[in-house]
Amino acid sequence: MAKANAVTGSSLYIPAGGPVPDELQPDVRLVGPGAPVAVAEAETAADGPEAEPLPPLPDEAYPPGAVPLRPNVNAPKADWVTYAVAVDGTLGYETADELTKAELVKRYGG
Repeated sequence: MAKANAVTGSSLYIPAGGPVPDELQPDVRLVGPGAPVAVAEAETAADGPEAEPLPPLPDEAYPPGAVPLRPNVNAPKADWVTYAVAVDGTLGYETADELTKAELVKRYGG
């Protein structure tokens, strides 16, 4: 049974490996993993649109003066490392990562 939608028109879901009915109105759009793909659509999908380049990453995780919110005590250690480095300008990522999570929470948690 085809489903009707005022915006997208009628569509019929075809499961993978499912049969495609022969008696369909021409305006019914076949959707789902078993729907056949028209030749023009297949060529366009294979070519694909050109991907736009991603914006460059900032040099620092947080700009100078910007401090992230303090993570919850049960947050992962990586969140605490990032927070500690942002709060303590003299602490590097490697040094912060050498500390245990408990040490990070004790020093920078409150």
